[in-house]
Amino acid sequence: HTVTYLDDDGETRLGTEQVIEGLDCANAPAPAKTGYTFTGWTDEIGGAVDVSLTEDVTEDRTLIAVYEEEENNAE
Repeated sequence: HTVTYLDDDGETRLGTEQVIEGLDCANAPAPAKTGYTFTGWTDEIGGAVDVSLTEDVTEDRTLIAVYEEEENNAE
């Protein structure tokens, strides 16, 4: 199955990975964004991190990066 990784804008492609049925993602990118910390993946823009989305892949998936603003950037 194909897992597509997008940045938090839901459009910028960060990479793709082919995953055998029932296995976990093994090569998910670790994106970086100035002033933010990458926290994981979701399946909808603005969604919460869901670790299970990278596990037990049984269909094609599109995952979207989730970031948390670094404390020193918050006003």
